[in-house]
Amino acid sequence: MKKKVIITIVSVILIGIFIAILFIFNFFKPVTTVLKPSENLTFQYDDEIYLYDTISIIDGNILTENYQLNTDDLGTKEIEITYKDSNRWKHKYTYSYKVVDKIAPLLSVSKNLYVGVGNKEEEVLKNAFWGDNYDREVDVKIEGNYDLNTLGSYPVTIVATDDSDNQTTTNSTIHVYEPKNNGNSNTNNNNQKQGIDINYFINNYKTDDTTIGLDISEFQVVTDFKAIKDAGIDFVILRIGFGPKLDYSFVDDSRFEEYYKGAKEAGLKIGAYYFSYATTVDEVDLEINYVLDKLKDKQIDLWVSYDWENWKDFKNAKMSFTDLNKMAKKFVKEMNNHGYKGMNYGSKAYLDEIWNLTGIDTWLAHYNKETSYAKPFKIWQISDEGRVPGISNLVDVDIMFN
Repeated sequence: MKKKVIITIVSVILIGIFIAILFIFNFFKPVTTVLKPSENLTFQYDDEIYLYDTISIIDGNILTENYQLNTDDLGTKEIEITYKDSNRWKHKYTYSYKVVDKIAPLLSVSKNLYVGVGNKEEEVLKNAFWGDNYDREVDVKIEGNYDLNTLGSYPVTIVATDDSDNQTTTNSTIHVYEPKNNGNSNTNNNNQKQGIDINYFINNYKTDDTTIGLDISEFQVVTDFKAIKDAGIDFVILRIGFGPKLDYSFVDDSRFEEYYKGAKEAGLKIGAYYFSYATTVDEVDLEINYVLDKLKDKQIDLWVSYDWENWKDFKNAKMSFTDLNKMAKKFVKEMNNHGYKGMNYGSKAYLDEIWNLTGIDTWLAHYNKETSYAKPFKIWQISDEGRVPGISNLVDVDIMFN
């Protein structure tokens, strides 16, 4: 009996010694884990960068879950991760990345600038457009010798500079002229555009993969929706309203309810759009609530579109292009979340230069027989001069791709 006890005790001791040896071996063996931050840890503002894009590990495991890094503002930012080394011990590791803005401002200035003699300098660039992806205010200067009090033509350079010292320049000529006094001439121009018959668009653009529609607001005098349907129109996109005004109120399109009812009774498919004057992402919440309230008892077959085109006030609104894109993304996302299909409207020039909405459906405005817009789009607003039975004046014509 004593022998068995002794054997058991010895066995336990030997096993303990073996385990201790293994532990000591593992504890003191050389650690082979290597953490390798990326060679480039400088990223462009608003880039989509994830944690695992910035670091790798050899002979170990990163325990921190992958997440999108903050690139919403400029500067140096710190990352702390937790990892297990090759001995399976937990550690923390800290490194940093930098967010910069390397994109120059957008500057659109005519090659010839005309200003009446004696005018102030702000008149020279009143029709120019500029903005930036990050900065909400851009410094714009006219460089060169010119005299607004003396008739003549002056070659100048227009320079737009953002806070990161990115610059865009363009050459132009200021023409200082003597304005002519035409007196109180009250000549009326009664030459109204004849428009383009809707059959032109139907014959040239309607296929098995496309349908023809119209976008309509209170500015169109609609007299007969059945006649519109009979003319070969398949859908209409109705304006809901616009805003917000300075007091954060909204204005209904005065014909929205009437035109919705008429289009529905005629059997037309219906989409809707909202015309935005928002200047902040927070104001989009108000817009979303307004639109959802207007649509709550309606059946919308097509998209609900966000239409922001208040470009003449953009310079004074203290907005960046990123702000604008975030506004559209938020509107579209919330339309999708509430059971509608969200879409963004834009003309080709602004879609090329400013809108950056990958993955969001696009309603393209490009008044041309063919479009050179290279990105995907669902609807093409091809003209604002459609002549259609059932509407007394001209109307926008749209092609929808099935």
